Amino acid sequence: MDFADNSQRWIDAEGAETLRRARMDIGRSLVRCEDCFQTIPDKRRSAYPGVRKCVSCQEASEKDAMERF
Repeated sequence: MDFADNSQRWIDAEGAETLRRARMDIGRSLVRCEDCFQTIPDKRRSAYPGVRKCVSCQEASEKDAMERF
């Protein structure tokens, strides 16, 4: 085993740990949008763990964020 192999193992381990922590921070999806209080469909909640907004509000939020730059 050489230096490159050891480096790659370290990078892989760090990536796995980062992903594990990110998944823990996601939390549970909301049943109702935090902005408009409409029900978030089960399909969306399953597709995006930790989702907090309905599609319309998420799009508006992203558009607003892009306009600020």
